[in-house]
Amino acid sequence: MNRLEDVLYNSDVFMFVKDKNGHYLFGNRRVCEFLHVDASAIKGKNDFDFFLPSVAHQLLAEDRQVFDAGESVTFQREVVNLNGERLALFVSKHPIYDAAGDVSGILGVAFDISDYLDQIAVWRYKATTDALTGALNRTEFDQTLQKEYARHQRHHRILSILVLDIDNFKNINDTYGHAVGDRVLKHTSDVLMANIRQEDYCFRFGGDEFVLLLPETTTYEAYVLGKRLQHEIGNELQLLNQVGVLEISVSVGVASRSVDSSSASLLFQHADDALYYVKKHGRGRTYVNCSHTSTIRGCEGCDHAEECKARKTVHIDENEEG
Repeated sequence: MNRLEDVLYNSDVFMFVKDKNGHYLFGNRRVCEFLHVDASAIKGKNDFDFFLPSVAHQLLAEDRQVFDAGESVTFQREVVNLNGERLALFVSKHPIYDAAGDVSGILGVAFDISDYLDQIAVWRYKATTDALTGALNRTEFDQTLQKEYARHQRHHRILSILVLDIDNFKNINDTYGHAVGDRVLKHTSDVLMANIRQEDYCFRFGGDEFVLLLPETTTYEAYVLGKRLQHEIGNELQLLNQVGVLEISVSVGVASRSVDSSSASLLFQHADDALYYVKKHGRGRTYVNCSHTSTIRGCEGCDHAEECKARKTVHIDENEEG
């Protein structure tokens, strides 16, 4: 091995050379370590010797792009070897020309970006998540509400929103201290996230107020969820700092996308109005800002309850589409 080959072989960058039939002519140390093969043994092998067929076909298709176009290609991909080991790579593949000017092989260079992507994931989590409760934060709520509202409007589907507030939370902080208040917030968030589906969203809107965004959820279903959350959160909470058992209750406002809620912000306002009504009239209840009756009320005894249970679509008039 000459000096140049020695440098290339020991480089921290993944480097390999293949011929036009997809056989390896060279693989440096990083490549051989990932593929669990000796440098001498890699020669003459192809991707089917080191990867599952589905992965090997993808790699060969990328190679074919280089051969067919005679141009370099770059891309980001995750690769998994036969041992199940994964790497996130930024890959560039370059044509190698023979004396006649034809593409006779490929030089591949790849950088391991696994740590970089992991760090991005950490940054994104911190940027979108409330540190205390683990719920999504206010900024993420604003963006997600607009996105989901537009999607549900486009397909004429129902979208429900649930706004929840811890009753007398200021008194809890004043009486027991902020450490206990933080425990109540975390308990509330844990219950919320344990009672929603994978496609739902849980946000800490601010202070002691939380919001659930519920795709493809009818008004009645959101109301039932609100009642269940009242019970789950209201179960006695045994605190860790010797203050004893603390009873907590929550107030809940519910609204669903309808012809009347002609924007994302108005939909949220309808749910927030329902929450305000609950807190003004006794707290500890779940009320719906009902588009059928144009009132804020519970669903028990409502003539439209059965219709609400089944209503998954919203028939939009032409004015809303604009």
